Amino acid sequence: WMKKSAGAGSKRAIPALATIYALGDFGVPADESKSEALLKPLAERNDMECQFALASLYHLGKSYETKRHLSLEWLKRAKQNGHPEAGKILAEIERGKPGASEK
Repeated sequence: WMKKSAGAGSKRAIPALATIYALGDFGVPADESKSEALLKPLAERNDMECQFALASLYHLGKSYETKRHLSLEWLKRAKQNGHPEAGKILAEIERGKPGASEK
């Protein structure tokens, strides 16, 4: 049902299905490239949930070591589009930077 909903363009189903692919949940083999393929088109069209999920994939994905730097970019875009968790995470990252408290 999740695949059908995502295939029909459900904005709620797409990030959920992408997470299933990324983690290999519910007996589905892990496939981070399928996850990215689902998320990226909507993320590029400013869907904050997909931007946040794509940031997570780039940050945590086993096959995305060379794309880790993109995680912060997508997290910032998700915050700009109103994702509540993105702003919190960015604030934590900023607090953790050396010299951030001196600003």
